[in-house]
Amino acid sequence: MDTIFFMIIVFLSSLGLLYFFNLLKNVFLDDAEDIKNLYNFKIIPLSDDIENIEYMIRKYYSRESNKKYFRQTEVIFLFDDCDSETKKILENMKQTYKFTICEKGQIYSIIEDKLKNLKF
Repeated sequence: MDTIFFMIIVFLSSLGLLYFFNLLKNVFLDDAEDIKNLYNFKIIPLSDDIENIEYMIRKYYSRESNKKYFRQTEVIFLFDDCDSETKKILENMKQTYKFTICEKGQIYSIIEDKLKNLKF
């Protein structure tokens, strides 16, 4: 009984040490200053009707929002032949999440406008 208790204590202590070293690594080797100057565009093309578009957007934002570079990422949904229901869902979700909706012919002008408004 004592050996099992001792093994559990050793295992939990090693997990705690790994967590502590990971925190130290994040503090001292933080690359936020390097990433701060980058600006990314994530263009997601949509066509036809997508049944689970709301789930896909929520899943994408929950997965990516924890990453450091995501703060400098501009998400653009490019729709070509989407139905009106998909467009309505995108418009409603645009209020919650920060993204841009555009048609195929507008993509270059939107990227150009976004790049003009950047402050380096």
